[in-house]
Amino acid sequence: MDINSVYRERKSKRQKLIVDVTSDSVTFTVPDYAKTGKVHVFQNIKFHPIKYTTNKKIWTNIKYLGIYIKIKYKHNKEEIMNFVELCQERFELTKSILCVGLDPVLEKFPFKKDCIEETIVTYFSEILNNFHKYIFAVKPNIAFYEQYGIEGLIALSKVIEVAKGLKIPVILDAKRGDIGNTASAYAKASFVELKADSVTLSPYLGEDSLSPFFEYKDKGFFILARTSNKGSSDFQLLTLEKGEKLYINVTKKIAEWNKKYSSGIGAVAGATHIDELKTIVKIFSDNDCPPLLIPGVGTQGGDLKSIVQVLKEFNYPLHKVFINNSSKITYGFLEKTESHYLDTVESEIKKMMIY
Repeated sequence: MDINSVYRERKSKRQKLIVDVTSDSVTFTVPDYAKTGKVHVFQNIKFHPIKYTTNKKIWTNIKYLGIYIKIKYKHNKEEIMNFVELCQERFELTKSILCVGLDPVLEKFPFKKDCIEETIVTYFSEILNNFHKYIFAVKPNIAFYEQYGIEGLIALSKVIEVAKGLKIPVILDAKRGDIGNTASAYAKASFVELKADSVTLSPYLGEDSLSPFFEYKDKGFFILARTSNKGSSDFQLLTLEKGEKLYINVTKKIAEWNKKYSSGIGAVAGATHIDELKTIVKIFSDNDCPPLLIPGVGTQGGDLKSIVQVLKEFNYPLHKVFINNSSKITYGFLEKTESHYLDTVESEIKKMMIY
């Protein structure tokens, strides 16, 4: 706990107190303002857990001699940095907007270890440890781990741990969206148990299916708007009664939620539909530029240069943009058998660099 300052309010005059700080409590001495002949010491004053945002100043009132003492405090910046701030710091370090999808398909791995968990963790750790300076974020898709049962989920937890140890933001690709308590359980699993920094969400069930996630104010949330798969047009391009496409309506709703709940709320907008992506970027640029996760570059055929051109056209802040490339990076070596697999990984990663 970082105590910025401690004050005693009396007759509109602030008088500084003496403070000793521990991780979750504070001990401070009140000078003898009341002329009682003694100095009172408050020891181990506990603070109730609060969900913090950076630079939000919290006051705790403690009554002493009939006068309230106000204690102003906030968490250490690293502890309370929200998702957008975390990514801004990461971008300043890497100058990259590359998000690497870490999706295990054991049949494609360059080696096998003694068990599934070890195989997955070893391979993805090699990628992260060797090339973390180029990587803005990582996006493990939970389904690829779930297919391997408990071992796969343990591997997911360890891969996330490795990424976070390297200060790489983690986007858990789970596409969650369900009612009430179920959504709360999904949110807890994503943020408390797996310790992801952000998660992908489906908006189909509406706001109350997403709001339990939004309670985690310091996290990121990428809501499906215009996805990169071929079948996405079945619903996303439907025209509503008021004449606009469904994906546009969802995009506007995401911008609204960004203002209502958290700056970490953004959209998934596929790289394979460049005109619709441009529409989303335009809407977002008029609404404080929410975060954008852009999958579909690489194997799916999205063009990196076209995406960057759209972003530049609207002067979009790049620390809020995550261009994902998955299998082309992790399994591209299968098409280049003459090269060492890590050489191919490095080559594909460098193709995604914009500086």
